[in-house]
Amino acid sequence: MSVGTLTVALSATRTGRDGTVRLTPGFYGGAQPIYGQSTTVASGSRVSVAVVTDAAKHQVSLSIDGRSLLAADTQLHGQVYAQPGTTRSDGMPPALTVTNVTDSTPGPSLCRGLIAPG
Repeated sequence: MSVGTLTVALSATRTGRDGTVRLTPGFYGGAQPIYGQSTTVASGSRVSVAVVTDAAKHQVSLSIDGRSLLAADTQLHGQVYAQPGTTRSDGMPPALTVTNVTDSTPGPSLCRGLIAPG
């Protein structure tokens, strides 16, 4: 996902303990990367990642399973782009599988109207 020149990323690293994985969110593309709080999840588990952009306030935030892990004020101006469909990270099996559910998420018609088609 990107907002102007800012890229939103989530890295997954094996912890070496009990089959867990450390997830670390970050925003890249500015003068300095901005890292969020890491969280540990069971390998193979499903988590819900929400990225919220507020163009009026120039804010981007990321939460995992409702827990806010990263928020930043940006002065970046540009289009919000979320890759459609499903994306998988390198490796077998992939460390991360991400599905964009923006278009299937119910919400106010004004918000749906602001989402650029595919």
